[in-house]
Amino acid sequence: MAQKRLATKSIGVYHLVSDTREAKSPRGKTIPDVCYYINFKLEGKLTWEKIGWLSEGYSEKLAADIRSERIRSMRHGEDLPQQKKKAPIFKDVMKKYLK
Repeated sequence: MAQKRLATKSIGVYHLVSDTREAKSPRGKTIPDVCYYINFKLEGKLTWEKIGWLSEGYSEKLAADIRSERIRSMRHGEDLPQQKKKAPIFKDVMKKYLK
């Protein structure tokens, strides 16, 4: 059964607790690993981005900082790192081909 992402205290930051992965707590105990996600609107669409696992050094605060940076970049017209180029429309490709 698929798990649901749960909201954290930080706006736009969510976490998912793994059933299979494990992480070490600061005290050395083994705990379930946690994966952090962020969401934001990109060109009017809600976009989800996986940030990373607690066991890899990611935290809620780091995810919130990354989300803030993404939003700041969009406001200033910069491209986001994961943003893909849009595929050309067939009509435009056909016009180029016919030339």
